[in-house]
Amino acid sequence: MLHNQILLEKVRQALSELTTQQRLIFLLKHYEGMTYEEISDAVGCSTGTAKKSVSRAIAKLRTRLEAAAGTTECVPCTAGEF
Repeated sequence: MLHNQILLEKVRQALSELTTQQRLIFLLKHYEGMTYEEISDAVGCSTGTAKKSVSRAIAKLRTRLEAAAGTTECVPCTAGEF
């Protein structure tokens, strides 16, 4: 459970580093499940811009979360090992 809380905080931090538009479009796509056409209508941009924004957001999140994963100071659990 603690691991999930730590992971959630890292994701929130990474999301906060996106531009406002990238974060909005990413969340509309991946949290709300909207299509690119629905997003472009809601946000007032072209479908291509919505797709590009999601792609850039994913690239930034991937880079940020991979960097965060490499800096963990976790000690492997040895419970049950003798």
